[in-house]
Amino acid sequence: MDIHRPYLLNRVTKSPHSIPIISNALSIGQLFVPKSFSAVSFFDSLEHFSKLDGIKVLREAEYIARKHIIIYTPRGYFPQEGIDHSGLNGEQYQAHHSGWEVEEFQALGYEVIILKGQHNRLNPAFVRAFGADHEPVDALLAIKTM
Repeated sequence: MDIHRPYLLNRVTKSPHSIPIISNALSIGQLFVPKSFSAVSFFDSLEHFSKLDGIKVLREAEYIARKHIIIYTPRGYFPQEGIDHSGLNGEQYQAHHSGWEVEEFQALGYEVIILKGQHNRLNPAFVRAFGADHEPVDALLAIKTM
C-alpha cells in the first residue's frame, strides 16, 4: 500500500502474490475487515504522519492485525522535506512530520529494539538534514503482539 501511485507502479518487488493498493494508510480500517492480516508493518513510514495521525494509523493496524504490528522508524525527529529519492514526484509524501522515541512505543504496548547508527552519512537525506559529520542516528524496531 502506498499513497503515491508512481511508487507502486515502479516498485522493485512485483510478486504475483501481492496486490498494490493506492490509499492513505489512515484508511486501512475501512479497507480491510477486522483481523484480516497476520501482521501489519510500517517500514520507514510512520514518521511521515503527524504524531496524532501516527497514533490513529497504529490503532487502525490493531483493528486489522491478528498477531503482530511491526514498525521501523528513525529514533527521534529526523527532518526531511523536499526530497524524493526515487525521482517520482512524491516529495510531498516524503516529508517527515513526527519523531518517535522508545517510551512512546512502550506506552502503546510495543516491545522496542534500538538499532544503533542505522541512519548515517551513506544516506543523502541524513547528510542533508544533519551534515556529513553528524553522529549516526539510531532507528527503532517496535513490535506489538496482539
